[in-house]
Amino acid sequence: DHDHKTLDPAPRSTSGEGAAGSSRKGGGDSSSRERELEEKLSLERRRAEKLAQEVEASRERERGLKQAHADETEKNMDLVRALETLQARFENLQAKSQATAKEGAKGEPSQAVAAQGGALSCATILMCIIVVLVSMVLFRLFALPQSAVLPPPSVEAA
Repeated sequence: DHDHKTLDPAPRSTSGEGAAGSSRKGGGDSSSRERELEEKLSLERRRAEKLAQEVEASRERERGLKQAHADETEKNMDLVRALETLQARFENLQAKSQATAKEGAKGEPSQAVAAQGGALSCATILMCIIVVLVSMVLFRLFALPQSAVLPPPSVEAA
């Protein structure tokens, strides 16, 4: 209460009716007491409205976080599917590389080395892409829930 009274002294000092009104009525104590109670009631109403707005804003943020979490989960599932596809392609390339190397070994050794080198560079590039995708998935899985769990500071204070 003291904080609000010091922050908002305007109703008392600017009304101008304090002394004049009480001298006309003769019962100045009850009139000033009534005004003081009305001011307190007004302050409490403003506080209640402000708290209601904060609660609503907090609920809105929570809904937003839940939606963002659902969106991130869907993106993660897409990344996992892409990762599985790349992994299958990598295994396929690896098998082709081994088959090419075996066929090349029967013919000229230089062709076998060249074929194996080309397949290995493709496989290396695919592995790099897979590593990047895995790190993105892990980052999203561990980064988002921490922000979603923490409540806003205004709600804790209330």
